[in-house]
Amino acid sequence: MPRAGSRARQPEAGVDSAPGRAAPRAGMERIEGAAVGRCAASPYLRPLTLHYRQNGTQKSWDFMKTHDSVAILMFNSSQQSLVLVKQFRPAVYAGEVERHFPGSLAAVDHDGARELPVALPGSAGVTYELCAGLVDQPGLSLEEVACAEAWEECGYRLSPSELRRVATYKGDGCPAGRPGRGPGGGG
Repeated sequence: MPRAGSRARQPEAGVDSAPGRAAPRAGMERIEGAAVGRCAASPYLRPLTLHYRQNGTQKSWDFMKTHDSVAILMFNSSQQSLVLVKQFRPAVYAGEVERHFPGSLAAVDHDGARELPVALPGSAGVTYELCAGLVDQPGLSLEEVACAEAWEECGYRLSPSELRRVATYKGDGCPAGRPGRGPGGGG
């Protein structure tokens, strides 16, 4: 749920306040022992397949069930800049390894984790993105979750009354959705 702050306060002491940058995270560059395996169980996502009949044709569609999330579009008015978060994203890193070294993720379908054949620098998995977080804390409103994320990721103390809802998006749970495989598969 993208949001915008009506005004962002200056970050608390100890947080990098350079325009548009979050505090630097130590150790993002050094990646060691990276291995990829099947995701047996995760509290964050669950792969599912929907089987259905559409206009007389049997079909199936793979998708991921995920948590809802919030995203906060913050503008630092004194710096005249957007506030972005610099984060290491393991999935981006693994994708970059596969892009540079095709076949690196091929053994994922086998049992056990497989060490990646090469280690790229951590910067290969770094993204600049909106401040965001999962809605996984019972009892908190979306605005309270957004404020907690602004503090945790960017060092900005916001109150729910300082937020303005820009848009709400209800995803279908399948950004990686694709037609199912096997009999009856198809999109």
